[in-house]
Amino acid sequence: MNRKVVPDIQPYLQRAQELLASHEYAGAAAAFEQSARALRATEDSRRSSLFIQAGFARIRARETAHGLELIQNGLALLARLREWGRLRTITDQVAGALKDLGLTHEADGLYQWLETVLPPV
Repeated sequence: MNRKVVPDIQPYLQRAQELLASHEYAGAAAAFEQSARALRATEDSRRSSLFIQAGFARIRARETAHGLELIQNGLALLARLREWGRLRTITDQVAGALKDLGLTHEADGLYQWLETVLPPV
């Protein structure tokens, strides 16, 4: 039996949530990133969510460029996993949240990117 061992990321996630609650966004982002890296070998789709959460925490920490890169990594992971429905839904959610933060141009860029990765209908 050749099963992959999935690392326990719960301590990282708990720490990330604690840091978010106390508005320590850079620390929360680091904890989310650590969680995503811990799952690297598994190609687990949960990684996409962790990268996106890390990205928004980086944006809140005023590290917008790094945050957008992490968000893009999370969405690109869904594309690599060919999870097209989730990719569309999550891109809509992320773009809406970016617009709420005043990052309209960046949100529009996500939609442009999405059109380049989705398979033809």
